[in-house]
Amino acid sequence: MEQPHPGHVHGDGERPRPLVTYSAKGGSGTLPVGSNAHLAGAQVTVLGQGSLEPPAGTKDTFGGWTMTPNVGTAYAPGQTFTMLAQNVNLYALWKSGGGTESFAIISATRSFFEDLK
Repeated sequence: MEQPHPGHVHGDGERPRPLVTYSAKGGSGTLPVGSNAHLAGAQVTVLGQGSLEPPAGTKDTFGGWTMTPNVGTAYAPGQTFTMLAQNVNLYALWKSGGGTESFAIISATRSFFEDLK
């Protein structure tokens, strides 16, 4: 039997089933795979990171998934969200593990105040 293509309405009246996909966003390894076609309005359980590794050359750690590449609500593995009427791409959220951003801000602040003396 032919499987209905997610995201399309069939002659038998079946409702569309938008897809949930996962993006490594710079990481490497195998993305999580699960049942990715869901009816709009259904509760979707967010999968874990699988074997994803942080972007090469960083000390970043996996911080969950977001629906936008750079900002947004972080969803931890096991959390749920309500499926939208269109496809949803979940992007890996990599949290800085090296502390380099904090160090840069502290250094710039220290330099600024030293210049005021």
